[in-house]
Amino acid sequence: MKSKFTKYLAIGFLMYSFPTFALDQITRPYQSVRSFGMGGTRITTGLYDDNFFGNPARVMANPTSKFTFLDITPIDINTRAINLIGPITAAGSDALTTIANAAGSNLHERFQFVLPGYYLAATGDRKFALAFGLLTSFQMDVALRQSYRLNLGAVMDVGPAITAGYKFGVDDAISVGLTTHLSYRVTTDPNYNLTDYISGSAPSIANLAGDGSMIDFDLGATYRVGQLSTFDIVVAGAIQNILGGTYSNLSIKPLKFASGPINQPRSYGLGVTASRPSWGSFANTTFAIEASDVLNNRDGSFFRLIHLGAETSWGVLTARLGINQGYLTAGLGLDLRFFTLNLATYGEELGLNAGVFEDRRYAGNIGFHF
Repeated sequence: MKSKFTKYLAIGFLMYSFPTFALDQITRPYQSVRSFGMGGTRITTGLYDDNFFGNPARVMANPTSKFTFLDITPIDINTRAINLIGPITAAGSDALTTIANAAGSNLHERFQFVLPGYYLAATGDRKFALAFGLLTSFQMDVALRQSYRLNLGAVMDVGPAITAGYKFGVDDAISVGLTTHLSYRVTTDPNYNLTDYISGSAPSIANLAGDGSMIDFDLGATYRVGQLSTFDIVVAGAIQNILGGTYSNLSIKPLKFASGPINQPRSYGLGVTASRPSWGSFANTTFAIEASDVLNNRDGSFFRLIHLGAETSWGVLTARLGINQGYLTAGLGLDLRFFTLNLATYGEELGLNAGVFEDRRYAGNIGFHF
């Protein structure tokens, strides 16, 4: 009797001694490390793998054709997860104490890759461009939420994407693009009662997970307005998941869970860039401002949708800076044509308004191309 009383007293102590929060981050099926370093911009700046889940018209901006054998992002992890790797994996560690000490924060890890990918660029007199990729992305977030529920949110997306673009108009100033996705998704139910975990009652995976598949489309356009001083000005807009992103219009469900996964709602993005091919010793300098994920923001504020980014190259090195949802970002890229390396740090907003709850993350990506 005494041990039971002590156990429930400890549960009450945990509930009332640690802060909680609601995890309200924006879910995206795929986003490149290059984009992370540039403040999350991709509607006006996306290249290669960002063609598939950003603005398909940007396929027309890919500088060269290439075949990607493997483009992998094995690391996209936040500060709190880095700090807890040791305590969680240590022999004899108390998982409950570790989780309690992490209350009020999020543990984030993302893993994604393109295997393979092919990009046919609109070089020379060619007025069209194509891209194909088989993409896989897995994201997991663990957090202690309000109402003392443990958030065990996980999202896995896998499937092919095909992007086609075309340019026309005076001096080919207008580009349009269309991406077709065939996507299969598995997600967990993020609501899991902490008292169930403490009492040792493990839930059934069949009750906590859902899967489904769909075919959906993205549509985008860019327009080269003209020049401002020595900079080329381009405006762009895109719609993701025209059919609504419900993962229900195909019958492919290999895991056959009773419920479906969380949706990937239709969203909109627009922005403008100012760029110049050369600037002293630097090349391909770009400044961008965008609003993206419109309608993919639950009840969040418009300020969460704002992204500012810049990049410039010097030889094989590219430096990137930006502001993502109000938080500073930075990145560095190495492009050796057959091998690419990208590193970035960025802040993601977990609250419903910019500046509420920053989740600082670090990401790395390598690619092998021919």
